[in-house]
Amino acid sequence: MPRDCTFRLDIDPNELGNNLPATVAACGDLKESLSALLTLIDAHNIAPPARSRTVQTLSHSAQAFWTQAAERASCNEIPIAPQRVIDALWQHTPDDVVVVADPGTMTPFTAAQFRTRRPGRSIVIPRAHGGLGYALPATVGAAFARPNERIVGLVGDGSFGMSGTELATIADLALPITLLHFNNGSFGWIKMLQHLYYGQRYMSVDFSGKMDAVRVAEAFGVHGIRIEHPDQLAPAIKDALASNEPVFIDVLTKSELEEVPPVHAWQQALKSHA
Repeated sequence: MPRDCTFRLDIDPNELGNNLPATVAACGDLKESLSALLTLIDAHNIAPPARSRTVQTLSHSAQAFWTQAAERASCNEIPIAPQRVIDALWQHTPDDVVVVADPGTMTPFTAAQFRTRRPGRSIVIPRAHGGLGYALPATVGAAFARPNERIVGLVGDGSFGMSGTELATIADLALPITLLHFNNGSFGWIKMLQHLYYGQRYMSVDFSGKMDAVRVAEAFGVHGIRIEHPDQLAPAIKDALASNEPVFIDVLTKSELEEVPPVHAWQQALKSHA
């Protein structure tokens, strides 16, 4: 096999070659397939190629990203930068936390910035399907699947409009779930697509701003907190995680147009526009 070839292994045959072309594509379970490959390598005395990228070089390459993320996580701008929310959550959650996120604003920031502390699945995001309204009902499932662990839901305001009534289920079951509501007043992901690829012709993506999400949560029997300044984040998260009841934290955040998420295609499009 040539040195510049690409090898793709995926359990879903429909995903083979989906993002990047592969010289060799194989369908199979990751653990079993890698074990079989290692057996073949040993049987044929195949020497591993020299590594051009090591843990050290990868860490060095990532340093610029983490430096920028730290800068945004410490800023006091209002509305609040999503990086500040993710950083505050990471700083104050236990090792056994399960994070369930909606698609949208919080997804790329969570994927890029929230570092897992243990093996196994502890971050749940419907990235392939992008179904709005996922996180609220999914936190209920997570609470029953992991009853001895802390469950945190990251909820978009567009998603909240679709499945917000699930707060009644959470309240009725008295599940100690902490919910962070990313409130940027729009279908931010769709608005960014319209901004980049449709000549900034915005259609049906902005909300009126008349809904009071905290009062909605409290009407369903869930304790609500509104966050308007970054300094309020850490105390609210710590208190919510320490309580034995569901808590809904409404955070006024920047939209994708103000704080561009780490989405490669968007960053490339913005460079081409510039």
